[in-house]
Amino acid sequence: AGIVAVVRESRTMVLTYLVLMLIVYFFECASAITSITHRDYIASDPSFLKKQMLQFYSDESSDRGRDLTRVWNRIMDQCCGSRGPIDWVEYTSYFRTQYNETQAPWPFRCCTRDADLRVLN
Repeated sequence: AGIVAVVRESRTMVLTYLVLMLIVYFFECASAITSITHRDYIASDPSFLKKQMLQFYSDESSDRGRDLTRVWNRIMDQCCGSRGPIDWVEYTSYFRTQYNETQAPWPFRCCTRDADLRVLN
């Protein structure tokens, strides 16, 4: 649009193009400022999110617990925790209140092994 305005040598089209570009620029600046000032709401501390999820794992008494358990079970089909099984040991989780560390240091779907005892997830 800007090139067309220059080729046609239309002053009003060039000014319209510049005004529209300035509006877009101001919206981009506002978006950047908003994302920086609200980054705690957008992407909170990953360890805090992990801690919140681990607190409710296997808590079947609430919808939140059931939903988070279902999500973590899907995740653990591929990997065990976000950094590995140590996540389940480092944080106090609802799961830990159900099973002690010697009985089950992490959920049963975590660190499953094949017939040759190789870790699958």
